[in-house]
Amino acid sequence: DERQVVGYVLSSPDIRRLRRRAFWQGGWLRLLWRALTGAYSLTWGTLGVIRRDKLSFLRGCKVAAQVHARVLSLAVLPDHQGQGIGRWLFEAGVQRLEAHGCERIRLEVRPDTAPARRIYEASGFEACGTYSDSQGAWLIMVKEVLDTAKPR
Repeated sequence: DERQVVGYVLSSPDIRRLRRRAFWQGGWLRLLWRALTGAYSLTWGTLGVIRRDKLSFLRGCKVAAQVHARVLSLAVLPDHQGQGIGRWLFEAGVQRLEAHGCERIRLEVRPDTAPARRIYEASGFEACGTYSDSQGAWLIMVKEVLDTAKPR
């Protein structure tokens, strides 16, 4: 609204490029150093959970391995939910990816998040797999973007 940010969408047309930039800019080294020096108060048990979560995520990635465009995150403040803001933000994020020429778009959502799933399904996303992490299950959804400019 006019006084504050009430939601956001984060999408990337090329998640591989995003990972490469994060890696080569050294952010992972700073994170690793801070973790090893105790800045995050991580225990070996917590590190084990993080490792298991990452391996589970990577196994889930095999389901839609050829999808490099992603809707990474979407959120709306609780007081502003149910007003169509999430749908508007989501559609803007997907349109951005489509404008970049992305042929397939991927996202992950908690299976019990019915309002979000309805928005995603109405936009053409279909479930194609699942994976679980320490906080529960994730549903992987993919959308095939139809490009009318390309002959099929």
